[in-house]
Amino acid sequence: MLAGLAPGQVRRGIGAFRWLAERIETVMLCLNQRELVVQPLFYHTAVLFEQLGFSYIHGLARMETIAQGFGPSGALRARLDGSTPFRPSEFADSIRGRSWAIHDDILSEPWDRVRMVKHLGVHAGVNTCPGVPW
Repeated sequence: MLAGLAPGQVRRGIGAFRWLAERIETVMLCLNQRELVVQPLFYHTAVLFEQLGFSYIHGLARMETIAQGFGPSGALRARLDGSTPFRPSEFADSIRGRSWAIHDDILSEPWDRVRMVKHLGVHAGVNTCPGVPW
């Protein structure tokens, strides 16, 4: 976390996620596939998939609830009390910070059961955390 990484990272990425996703979509279209299903293992990964045009099979309501919780006077924002290194109050205002707090079990249930789908060639336009910086 102190190195600027997100949960699940062991080193800084090379910035190829968007490039790779576009190539995978092209290959899938060439194979006459119509959709790609993914399971984001972290909050920040779900946000990345949203930016690539994925929508939710399961978990949209949860993502919206999380966004509300980190909003002004939200329940999750109130839990960012500095009680662990993963819960400083400023984490409510960034995707990476929120992801670390979720990784630290700030939610009332574990992060799972989120499934997303990309209808190939279509951008879904889903954005559960508009205006929140990385």
